[in-house]
Amino acid sequence: MFERGRRLERPAFVVLWSPTPGKQQAGFTVSRQIRGAVKRNRARRRLREAYRHRTIQDLPDISTILIARPPVLTAGFAGLVLAVDDVLRQLGRTVGR
Repeated sequence: MFERGRRLERPAFVVLWSPTPGKQQAGFTVSRQIRGAVKRNRARRRLREAYRHRTIQDLPDISTILIARPPVLTAGFAGLVLAVDDVLRQLGRTVGR
C-alpha cells in the first residue's frame, strides 16, 4: 500500500488507498513525528474513533490506511470527523466513476 497506493493529504492525517474488489479494509498508524507511546496511542485512538463516527456509510470496495500527523492531537474532534468524512466522500466519488 505504501508503494502502490494512492495518497490524499490533510493537515491532521494522510490517507493511502487502493481499490480492493470484494472487501473494505481500514488500517490506522501514526507518524514518527509524534514522540512518546502515550501520544502515539492517543493519536491512533482519536483517528480510529473519527473514522468510526463518519456519516458516510456506503463506501466503495477500497483499502485505506490513515496515518496520523501531530495536528491530530490538537484538532477538535468534530473537525477531525468532518475531515475524515470529507476524504471518504472524495474517495467514493473517485472510485465510483
